[in-house]
Amino acid sequence: LVRVPSTIGELSQLLFLMLHSNHLVEVPPELVRLTRLQRLTLNDNEISALPTEYNAFTRLQELSWLDNPLEYPRGLWTVRFKDEMIASIPALKALLKKEKLS
Repeated sequence: LVRVPSTIGELSQLLFLMLHSNHLVEVPPELVRLTRLQRLTLNDNEISALPTEYNAFTRLQELSWLDNPLEYPRGLWTVRFKDEMIASIPALKALLKKEKLS
């Protein structure tokens, strides 16, 4: 999978989305319409940046992006859980807000 269909945003009741082990180069902007999303897994793709729209995910509890060529200091946003790197959502939101102010 190299691109997520834009119709993904129509799945308004979706709670978990696993997009790991694909060839995605970007996170589709339509994901912000998934307001009930609780877990998003993006591991093992080609994603180089996370969009700032993640502030829209008010129910997101876990965001995992291990093995992507992201341009950020990894240690600032991650915690280890069951041998997987998972973002701390409050820390991610704070850092994104701080970057916007810079």
